Amino acid sequence: MFVFTDQERYFDAWPAGISLPGHERLATSGVSFGQHYCAATMCTSSRAVMLTGLQTPDNGMFENADMPYVKAMSTSVPTIGHLLRRAGYYTAYKGKWHLDAEFNREPVTHVLTERMDAYGFSDFGFPVDSLAHDLGGYTTDAVIGGTAQSWLRDTGRPMADERKPWALFVSLINPHDIMYFNTDEPGEHVQDTGKLLMQAARAPEQAVYQQKWN
Repeated sequence: MFVFTDQERYFDAWPAGISLPGHERLATSGVSFGQHYCAATMCTSSRAVMLTGLQTPDNGMFENADMPYVKAMSTSVPTIGHLLRRAGYYTAYKGKWHLDAEFNREPVTHVLTERMDAYGFSDFGFPVDSLAHDLGGYTTDAVIGGTAQSWLRDTGRPMADERKPWALFVSLINPHDIMYFNTDEPGEHVQDTGKLLMQAARAPEQAVYQQKWN
């Protein structure tokens, strides 16, 4: 199972006073890559490199997929899904894709049954790319995680019992929420008064979001 987040900074060690038990459990029970670099600064470009192993000039994704002049990543570009399928793995994908803007405009049945299969993945679930703004991670990551858990229970476990190899890719939105986060104090002059694609949002009334560090 390959779990990846959006816009998360890499730390060699967490700052003093911060504990992230979920991260720590994944690090101790899974595989961590200590020597790596970010291949591109844009979301679409970065994930295209990660999922294809090809640099930006070769995978063709120079800009974020939701820009009107950007075409979807070609299905002729081999992904890790294609490669694993050739090796005999059943491949599934849950969560944010952001390599084809049409995912947010086409009928859901098309997205569910056809489009992701052409990229080498099955069992996509539902498109969440259009929700990856404002508090998209806060409202959607639990659903992505829940569908991944259901897949592991209903599909992954039975396949493992039959010794059939599988690969599940889980693409979470957060900590992307910070990109559209309003840092103004309550009552302070709001700074985002210009024309914006998305308005900055305040932290929701939830314990994790209300924590403060000095």
